[in-house]
Amino acid sequence: SSGINAEYGKDSLQFEIDDTNGDWDIAISYNGQELCTNTYTFWDGGVYNIHVKESEQAMGAASVIYECYFSTAVAPGDFWLPIWLPILLIVIFVILIVLIVMINKQYPRLREEVLKKLGKWEPEEEKKEEKPSTRLNSLDTFRGLAITTMI
Repeated sequence: SSGINAEYGKDSLQFEIDDTNGDWDIAISYNGQELCTNTYTFWDGGVYNIHVKESEQAMGAASVIYECYFSTAVAPGDFWLPIWLPILLIVIFVILIVLIVMINKQYPRLREEVLKKLGKWEPEEEKKEEKPSTRLNSLDTFRGLAITTMI
């Protein structure tokens, strides 16, 4: 299968797998003798080790049997992290804003009660907010009539 670059050392084999989609059937042979076969799933950005050891069952036997052990040296990274993390933060922010607005509409005096408990409530602020409108109704009526006559 394509996508494998291998380097041979004295007692080791180092390889890089470019295609990490799906399972890989791995067969390791030496001098025409198959040492071990196994299936393993590799993920993007991970570093993996394959250990080939003589089986303990084969110790002292006429033919040598080998076993393969796979381990992960460096765990694969989450390549979706830059995408889903900002989306998650935006969703949490929107939920918090919606909750604050709903609580404010459901309990309009909640702010006043919280400020009273904290000792920071000033009734003058509320009086400033409740000032009657300083607009003249007669002026609004005149503007409405003037627009109507222009049309």
